[in-house]
Amino acid sequence: MSISSFLSRNYWRFGFGSRLYDLLIPEAYLYALERAVECAPDGEERVWFDAGCGSGILISSLKKQLLSGDIYIGTDILYSGLSIARKRSRKMGLPHRTLVFQNDITRSIPIVLKTPNVIVAFFSLYTIPDPEKRTQTLKYFQSILIPGGCLILVSPSKGYSARRIIKTSVEIAKRKNSAHKAWIREWLILPLTFFIGLNIVEHQLRNNEWKSYSLDELCGEIKSAGFKIKFTESVYGESAFLVVAE
Repeated sequence: MSISSFLSRNYWRFGFGSRLYDLLIPEAYLYALERAVECAPDGEERVWFDAGCGSGILISSLKKQLLSGDIYIGTDILYSGLSIARKRSRKMGLPHRTLVFQNDITRSIPIVLKTPNVIVAFFSLYTIPDPEKRTQTLKYFQSILIPGGCLILVSPSKGYSARRIIKTSVEIAKRKNSAHKAWIREWLILPLTFFIGLNIVEHQLRNNEWKSYSLDELCGEIKSAGFKIKFTESVYGESAFLVVAE
């Protein structure tokens, strides 16, 4: 087995468990996540369903909303990520506002789920290679979404570029951090992000092991599940599309 193949199979499992994944998250990813949260409709005591939650990064982005009464429900196929998500919510003082559990998003949820107002599928649907299973998953999302709620989906574009994501992340780091911290991010952390994270994703996309989209193709897939497109935007260093649908 090649190093690339080994990393692609084990990066997330090891990365979640060791917290390496959180350390290596590029700034462009966090900015795209912030944009996803901003696109959600206003409301009180909303229920957020994070489909493919990983280590629960979205919990951090929703801290203000959760403290104000919203509820977060997350699911992922890897237990190692869920363990970190639980620790994250406890550290933030929010265990009573969050629930995470292990499940494959291509299957219906084996628990009674409080109807969500917002479903977030942030870099999760693209890992399902079978188009029928992707459509089935989207149809399930549509069936559990409360009337007036929305789906916020982010998936890689055909123009996915690991180098452009890193370049965008460096620019964000320089704007938001001290010169010293920005230097560490640019020359120590983000190069690791490129070689053992983003480069692997780009390889999988080019080999069609994971799905990259044109905007029309992504919107068409979402609409085929019964959604109406409300808004689209290019994010993640112009390497992904953010789509809001209802």
